[in-house]
Amino acid sequence: MIDSEQSSHSDNDPWLLDTFSWFDHDHKNPRYLKILNSRKYKLFGNWPFLLKDASSQNPLKAELKILALGGSTTSIVNNSTWTDHLFALLSKRYSSVALFNGGCGLYNSFNEYMKLSRDILFMNPTHVISLSGVNDTHVSDAHSNSFAAMLIPPLVGGNIYTRPNADFPVINRVARWLDESKNMDAICRVHNARFFRFLQPCLCSKGNEYSALSDELKELVHWMGDFGMGDGRARVGRDNYIQAVQRFYFSLDAAALPEYIRDITSIIPSENDCWHDARHPTDIGYMRIAHAIFENIFD
Repeated sequence: MIDSEQSSHSDNDPWLLDTFSWFDHDHKNPRYLKILNSRKYKLFGNWPFLLKDASSQNPLKAELKILALGGSTTSIVNNSTWTDHLFALLSKRYSSVALFNGGCGLYNSFNEYMKLSRDILFMNPTHVISLSGVNDTHVSDAHSNSFAAMLIPPLVGGNIYTRPNADFPVINRVARWLDESKNMDAICRVHNARFFRFLQPCLCSKGNEYSALSDELKELVHWMGDFGMGDGRARVGRDNYIQAVQRFYFSLDAAALPEYIRDITSIIPSENDCWHDARHPTDIGYMRIAHAIFENIFD
């Protein structure tokens, strides 16, 4: 375990290459350490964590151990996240709780799945909680992790670590998201952990349809501009943010979701002070997410 004040890591690169999920935030980077310290997080490996336990300083010994996964809406490097609020709620009820934040900007369901596969054995959590959805709306159908191309070439000067899935059938992103969710649930069951995936709120999803947004919120949507890949096989064209979100979220709305997937897309109202941009809520929105997760699992 690393005390977040003890690292002297280089400030040159805020990313690090992750053997399984391709990339992660380098939380030992001074830029990120400053954020972690200001919010009372410490580090276990590359997992920032919050701990309440009078009997131990080891987060792995906590009675309630939660792994939080997701993209930038979960990541600790932003100004706010739902895990802060969830930990505060849990600390009022439980005397021994550790909450590990594994969120990373750009992560989709594939990245979460791989990170969980790598780390669940030695972390032995009681709960795994994923806030997921919007990053999967703009990942190519033909690649599990098309974000790798953004990061690998600058790091290694080529694409020797990438493997486009050109030899495999194209799989619709909704089907991928559901199947990767199923695999994560199966991994958790083997390790006696409970898995929950929450379909995250975003502007233009079912709970915040574009036609009902204020002019200010519509501007946030327009700011997104071109958002994601078009045809997955040809890798040509780009989707408008509205189209990408509606295609993914409305398809899930029509699907029969398993018990471990919960739809909380409607919990943040279409109010200007609840949204930082089209994908990220303000702290007010993060608090609503935390309360929804708490009520779904622990209340």
